Amino acid sequence: FAIVADMEHSEALEFLNKELGQLPSGDAPEKVWVPQKGNNKVIFNEFGMENSSIDISWPIDKEYLFKNSLELLVSSAILGKGNNSRLNRKLREKLGLVYGVFSSISSISTFSSWLEISTQTNIENTEIVIEECLSVVQEYQRLVPTIEEFEQCMNNSLFNMKLEFVNELKVMNAVRTSMMYDKKFISAENELTKLFSLTIDDVKDVIKPILETPPLIVVHMPK
Repeated sequence: FAIVADMEHSEALEFLNKELGQLPSGDAPEKVWVPQKGNNKVIFNEFGMENSSIDISWPIDKEYLFKNSLELLVSSAILGKGNNSRLNRKLREKLGLVYGVFSSISSISTFSSWLEISTQTNIENTEIVIEECLSVVQEYQRLVPTIEEFEQCMNNSLFNMKLEFVNELKVMNAVRTSMMYDKKFISAENELTKLFSLTIDDVKDVIKPILETPPLIVVHMPK
């Protein structure tokens, strides 16, 4: 964890010792899923930054994540992973507002998860980039992925990141087995085989319930 506060180092150590010093060591007896909430906008002003860093996140329900984990990986990749993703085509190629923009299923190694869009832009473009990201999301809800987008994603983005997905799936298995006791999980390689057997009908609507909820928007801006 991290502490972000206006305090001296010695004060932080004193606080940690007071609040956490008496906790028993070792693993927690039970792992707890932490539900997250969107519908908020937070702005941090920081020294040393040149551009605005923007994260737009939608919380994912625990049961929905485990039930649709592979489908969500594909749908998120179509939305914002790679040069041909919808976010990149609109914000970088068409509007020239960002150098890169990405979407991902984040924090699957902890006990909460988000669908997250991340990008950076000039400070004067901050609000328009947020608006355009949300515009792409709204369009994604109306216009489901085409067969061309799906095939391109499966043939390029996912294939090129095979090792990354294997590693993510291994982490997800650790979460599943300790929390969900999922006896169907065999191996990361088996999950990868299932991933590449998905069809467009499996993924075209899976992300919609997540995007219907208000997001959490976090902006780090130069001070």
